Parts: sequence; structure tokens; C-alpha cells
Amino acid sequence: MQSLLDVTSAKTSFYKEKLEASTQDPRKLHNIFSSLLNPPAPPAPSSLTAKDFPTFYTEKIERICQTFTSAPTSSISHSQHSATPSLMQLSTVAAEEVLQIIWSCNPATCPLDPIPSAVLQTILPDLLPFITTVINGSLTSGHVPIAFKKARVIPILKKPALDPSDISNYRP
Repeated sequence: MQSLLDVTSAKTSFYKEKLEASTQDPRKLHNIFSSLLNPPAPPAPSSLTAKDFPTFYTEKIERICQTFTSAPTSSISHSQHSATPSLMQLSTVAAEEVLQIIWSCNPATCPLDPIPSAVLQTILPDLLPFITTVINGSLTSGHVPIAFKKARVIPILKKPALDPSDISNYRP
């Protein structure tokens, strides 16, 4: 329960500092309030589904590959590749390494993040033992928790004026 209060307190102080730093800049104030009160509008409706995109790009890559007449031959002999070591075990990390990495990262946040990155950096000393335990557990077991395998991918039109129902108008 205390952790929840710490997160709430950190979020409050984060936005308070952000607002106080922007008191002399009406544009920044407007952007802060706009982002809090008016989330971004959803993309224009389209008949495209999430499955259409990987299918489209897979087929596009296959068409490109078919244009090549033959695969280039390698001048490197196969005996040179046999000495390549394989990765069988990962070493654990110290809490100080995790701390340094998180503090050195740009505090960009995704809507799937349970805590905004800037807030995480302010309460990191309290959460560091837990984060380090999760990371080391993943490294030693070779298992990544399912919650860490989720991503939010938003297709973006190459140009705003293009037809959103044509899949070729989106960036890969």
C-alpha cells in the first residue's frame, strides 16, 4: 500500500514541477493540460486489421527476394564458422548497473508502462531491488515474463493526405 502512495505522490510532484516550470510559457501549459485532459484522437477508421500489416509486408519482402536471380556465393569457408562460441548462460547484473542504465535512458513513456518513466526515475531507489530481482530472474531462467513481451504498434501513414484504407500508404 505504501508503494502505491509513493507512486501517487511521485506522479503528483512530477506534474506539479512540470506545471511550475511552465508558468511563464502559455504554450507549454496548454500542451500539458491538453495531454492530461484530451488524449490523442484515435486514428481514422479503416477496414484494415492488425493481421493485414504483417501479411502485406511479408508478401512484399517475398516479392523483393524473388527479383534476385540467385543468392550471392560466400567466399568465406564454412570451417571458419565452426569456432563461433554459443551463448548458453547469461550473467546476472548488480543493482548499481540497473540504476545506471535506467538513469542514463531518455525518460520516454509508452501507454503500456505501469509508471511513467520520469516518475520511475524519481522513485527508483525504492523499486530498484524489485526491478533487479525481476531482471536477474529472467537472465538466469531464460524466461521473459509475458507482460514484458507486449508492445503497442501504431501504423503511421507516410503522408497525412494518403488514403488510410490502402495498406501500402503506411510506413513499415
